[in-house]
Amino acid sequence: MSANGVIGKENFSTASSLKQMLSIRNTTCTDLVYVETELLIQDKQAKFPRIIRLRHADDYIIKTIDNSIALKTPMGKTIHQIQFSIASYTVTLLNSLKTIITNSETAG
Repeated sequence: MSANGVIGKENFSTASSLKQMLSIRNTTCTDLVYVETELLIQDKQAKFPRIIRLRHADDYIIKTIDNSIALKTPMGKTIHQIQFSIASYTVTLLNSLKTIITNSETAG
């Protein structure tokens, strides 16, 4: 997503740099790259709490995370959202991708 948060109105150098970092051809639709990158980031965010739980099952960090979720602190709400609503977020992004593709096919 661009610095101003609007897909499709990005700075060319930002889009080009992202494509280069991800080894994607410059001719690939920038909107598709942004959606795929967002899915990748969300996947990494969703895996992180699971990895922490596996590696530190009896550690204080897990108790802290569980307490923050139970107390609904800002951190707890964010962790809960990442852990439990990632599937719906992915579906939303995939629906957005479908809309982008449909609109680009009808426009072109």
